[in-house]
Amino acid sequence: MKNIMIIALLVNAALITVSFTLKTDIPFLLGTNACKVKYKQNNGIATLISLHDNENTAIDAFNSLPKEINFNLFEIHQQNLRTLTCRVDNKNYLFDPNRIFSQIGIKATLEKYND
Repeated sequence: MKNIMIIALLVNAALITVSFTLKTDIPFLLGTNACKVKYKQNNGIATLISLHDNENTAIDAFNSLPKEINFNLFEIHQQNLRTLTCRVDNKNYLFDPNRIFSQIGIKATLEKYND
């Protein structure tokens, strides 16, 4: 069940990419918890990704790049924390979005941040 929720984040993120040409602030639900993706499109050669709401390294890098070099910026926002929270069946599941790209990472992040 928990792995399915993490995979749901990935699916939501993939579906959101379809909306990038329509608007730049895209709300979505993670379980029943609200999240928002901000996307700044510059027809870039690459996209910088900011997965943690409390870290700004990718955002600072994006803002400091010379204007002649075009990059895009993808940010996930929820509660200004490192972890994201997915609420399902009245239970919150916290996870580090950096750890959702492998089964080992999913298991590790769910064990670290949840009972």
